[in-house]
Amino acid sequence: MMQKQTEEIIKVDSVSKKYDEKYALKNVSVSVNRGDTVALIGPNGAGKTTFIESILNLKVPEEGSIHVFGIDVLANKKKHLPRVGAHLQEVRLFPKVSPRDFLEFFMQLYDKTADLDEIVSSLELTDFMDKNIGQLSGGMRQRVSLALAMINDPDLVLLDEPTVGLDPIARQDFWRLIQRLQEKGKTILFTTHYMEEATTLASKVIMVHQGEVVFDGPPSIVISKAKEIEGTLDQAYTHYVNAANGQ
Repeated sequence: MMQKQTEEIIKVDSVSKKYDEKYALKNVSVSVNRGDTVALIGPNGAGKTTFIESILNLKVPEEGSIHVFGIDVLANKKKHLPRVGAHLQEVRLFPKVSPRDFLEFFMQLYDKTADLDEIVSSLELTDFMDKNIGQLSGGMRQRVSLALAMINDPDLVLLDEPTVGLDPIARQDFWRLIQRLQEKGKTILFTTHYMEEATTLASKVIMVHQGEVVFDGPPSIVISKAKEIEGTLDQAYTHYVNAANGQ
């Protein structure tokens, strides 16, 4: 029987991006295949947000290449975007508009859209759809932003720190949302500070430190390393940082 060929959704090759003289990304090469759920993990300043923004062409690297769905993103800045849903840390939600009006407006911008009721239900936003966004808590506004990332029924979902500011119950809701997207065969890339979140949800973990990739592999290896060093998952991250630095 012929083995089905894996489709590469994201291909990042030797990408570097500087701010002044400091590298946000340094010679980064990673790939993401169709159906993968990838956790990009590292502390603040590690380069996670710059990575996401480079895929969306919000930041342009000085070196390297980025392909999404086989499209050269640097040469074709917007061609891939209709198939991408993104949740960024800094999203401006109009405070005097209801989530319903906000989401329905953006639905008009796409040729293909998801089922709004299904998204709203999965994020438990039903009771808040007709309130002004400015009246909602930070956690609820975060859910509206997540809903926006799903509204075009994307093939690739990019989520930058999606659970920051969420309480434990809302975080569990997000985990269930990711699992539903996985069941639909979506390709997901999310950034996080939380090692447990990465190893629970992801099929692949990419660890970054000061703009460089220090680990790229399945979460089972990270879990095994934590057991081997008799430490926590966070200590496993430190192990890979030290190993990359020759310590």
